[in-house]
Amino acid sequence: KDFQIAVELFTILANEGEPTSQHNLSILYFKGLGSPVSYRRALYWAWRASLGGSEPAMAVVDDVRDIVTEDLIGVVSEEIVGELTAKAMDGDKDAAERLGITYYNLFVEPDLKMAYIWLLISQAFGNEGVSDMISEIEDLIAIEDKITYQEDAAETFIKIPK
Repeated sequence: KDFQIAVELFTILANEGEPTSQHNLSILYFKGLGSPVSYRRALYWAWRASLGGSEPAMAVVDDVRDIVTEDLIGVVSEEIVGELTAKAMDGDKDAAERLGITYYNLFVEPDLKMAYIWLLISQAFGNEGVSDMISEIEDLIAIEDKITYQEDAAETFIKIPK
């Protein structure tokens, strides 16, 4: 019974963006405590927690990724990208970095184009912490693609309310 209450309380806080609650909720879903086991929900909340700065949540992400299908990883990745894209396009400046990281690190096959575009947008908002990841991605894409993606980033950036 206490675990059911924990799931309810952590869900409220997790939906408000609290990383520790997101991490704890992911563990409860992973272990089936207070709710039936749900690897999808465990991965979703662990990833959200990691984006919010919870380093221990990455262990849950890794544990879930080790046992689930690529399809499930894809479903969760797309769900998170959909939510973050809406936030980014509404002017949430943190969402751009989180999108870049998600495209680069959560998808089974990194989406280098989208990761690069969103990290460039994050950098344009003044986030200098993404420069290493941008350099890493630049080493993986052709110069022609880099130029095209930079233009795509500029076009998207213009559409975001400042």
